Amino acid sequence: MLKKTLNILARYWVILFLSWMTFMYWFAVQFELGLNWKMLIVIWTVIAVFARIGGFLKIIPVRLSKLWLVSVFIYPLVETIIRIYIAKDIIAYSWRYFNTAEHFFWMMFLLIISYPLFYKVLQKLNGFHRFIHIFGFLMVIGIFNEFFEFIIRDYIHKIPQSEMGVWYKDTIYDLSINIPGVIAGMILVHFFDKGQKQEVDVEDNKNLEELKNDKQIKVKKLLSFFEKHLKSFFDNKFFKLIKKPFGSKWFKRIFILGVASFIFLIGINFYIIKSTQDQIYFNQDNLPEYQTALLLGAKVYDDGTLSFIMQDRADTAIEIYNLGKVEKILVSGDHGTTGYDEVNTVKNYLVKKGIPEKDIFTDHAGFDTYDSVYRAKNIFEVRSMIIVTQEFHLPRAIYIANSLGVESVGIVADKRRSFLINYLRENVARIKAFLNVVFGAESEFLGERIPITGESKESWD
Repeated sequence: MLKKTLNILARYWVILFLSWMTFMYWFAVQFELGLNWKMLIVIWTVIAVFARIGGFLKIIPVRLSKLWLVSVFIYPLVETIIRIYIAKDIIAYSWRYFNTAEHFFWMMFLLIISYPLFYKVLQKLNGFHRFIHIFGFLMVIGIFNEFFEFIIRDYIHKIPQSEMGVWYKDTIYDLSINIPGVIAGMILVHFFDKGQKQEVDVEDNKNLEELKNDKQIKVKKLLSFFEKHLKSFFDNKFFKLIKKPFGSKWFKRIFILGVASFIFLIGINFYIIKSTQDQIYFNQDNLPEYQTALLLGAKVYDDGTLSFIMQDRADTAIEIYNLGKVEKILVSGDHGTTGYDEVNTVKNYLVKKGIPEKDIFTDHAGFDTYDSVYRAKNIFEVRSMIIVTQEFHLPRAIYIANSLGVESVGIVADKRRSFLINYLRENVARIKAFLNVVFGAESEFLGERIPITGESKESWD
């Protein structure tokens, strides 16, 4: 019965598979299972169809092709069930357990479905190098998937940065779960892949005879065409150097270093966001009263206008000043050349909006966030401050202030959506801030003290 079912499935699998994936996509839409699962359905379908059209299923052993065939149908169903449990939280603590299962099965089945694409190459390698090849390929996909989820959470669902610390923690966890998934997949394909010399029954022999049909000949001609015309391209010195990169010591070291660096980046970002999330305010009415508002600099233009980011920060500083949340405003920014002046441009904007000049101090050497916070403490002797900037920027600024011993909170200055590049760049900037704190960096630009309790005009140029 099982063999007859598999034979029917093998004969009509393309039509059945496309119908099945269409149903799964509709199901994902109806149950609101998320954009990333819809994208994975599309990717899964493309890989399966490509393997069929490209003739890759004809070059693998029959038993392995049956495993592949069953996998392309089972995985979407398993994934959908798991995602329903995650999305609907059907039982207590289901998210963690089912999320673990989701990543495990995703990697295991992804290995099985993509294995035919690399079959001929992998057969030339020993077991260890074969594993390194496929493991590296799948972990790159895993990292790309986490990056894609970051874009969805941050740019589409607009999840607050104060809650993104959970994502960084889960990313490390998810990538660790990918590893046993890859291992399980390798065990399965090894068990089913007995090579072309495996014992087969009469029906399997008939299937093997199909290798000689016209379609197989066309595939061979196509492969021969690419081999002939690309041979000269791949015979140059560069490609000879990296012909077997996965088996060389330098690749292993680079790969391990890359994975370790990625985990380090995720871990530091999680730590900084998690440790500062309670100090970030979205509602100005809930802000405690502090001594000073630290207004961090951003791009301004030659005609005296502010960039959107800078204007949002300035307007937010004006609002909390008018609410009586701060007594002074310290404008910090880049005034390193006579042709570019963030500080006075922002100061003039504040004055036009009704802020008294006596309450505006200017820091002309706030070239980056660390300099701005460091100088606020050591040059302007600020005791407590409300840091005014966009949400993506606040965790880093507050983390620096905490590390330098300055009492601080942050107010979100997002009056419009920031660009995605700001969020991505911030992930790297937090690493720099972490290293500055660890090594006790000092600002290169110091000078005479200008207490925030004194005359503001002493800080003007």
